[in-house]
Amino acid sequence: KIYLQFNIVDIFQGNYKIKRISISDGFARLKVDENGKENYLVTSPGTKDESFLLKLSRMNISNFDFFYSNVLKEQEYGIHCNDATLKGNFSNEEFMMYIHGDFYTYQMKTEDIEFLSQRNISIKTDLEVNALKKIYSIKKGEITIEKTLGFEMAGNIIEKENLTVPDIKITGKNLDIESAIALFPQKYRTVFSDYVSKGKITFICKITGEISKGRSPGIKAEFNVENGSIKQKNTSYSL
Repeated sequence: KIYLQFNIVDIFQGNYKIKRISISDGFARLKVDENGKENYLVTSPGTKDESFLLKLSRMNISNFDFFYSNVLKEQEYGIHCNDATLKGNFSNEEFMMYIHGDFYTYQMKTEDIEFLSQRNISIKTDLEVNALKKIYSIKKGEITIEKTLGFEMAGNIIEKENLTVPDIKITGKNLDIESAIALFPQKYRTVFSDYVSKGKITFICKITGEISKGRSPGIKAEFNVENGSIKQKNTSYSL
């Protein structure tokens, strides 16, 4: 269901400006094939109707399912939007967008690695968008996972024809070690399966490089642990 909000005075004057959009109870299946061709770009032939304008300042999305598949980059992202609000002057080629919402990630996969799948995530962020150059700058971002793990995020993401270029800094403070390890992809969590850990971890992580078929970005992390302990399950030894 899609609801469009107009100004009644504009309609009487013959100007049809969409100011707000509400979307609910639906789904979108977005795909990029092996040749880099998208299934979600829409164009319309003919002359432009100057009486119909998109002056969008707010978008509300609820109970909506997004699935994005990129064969070229070997990516699959499935996200269910419980409730989200997007604010910004979307009519401009460059604008600031405020995002606040609650989501459930049922699939997050790059190549053969799954990360943050089946997680409840809350997002608050100020995003600067350059639609022409496809540059997305995170000025201030807050991400909360499962209502317990909080992260701050800042940086840029650039979308190019066959690749994505991130330059992101993520900071987590006073995180529970066991909860943090649970966020690791399954193939890496098995390393910790024989151990029980306690304590608080603080870290700064930087992600830079390229994301494309056969290429992953570089990840550099600095961290410290306070009041921590590691115990092997099969013995009484602990560190």
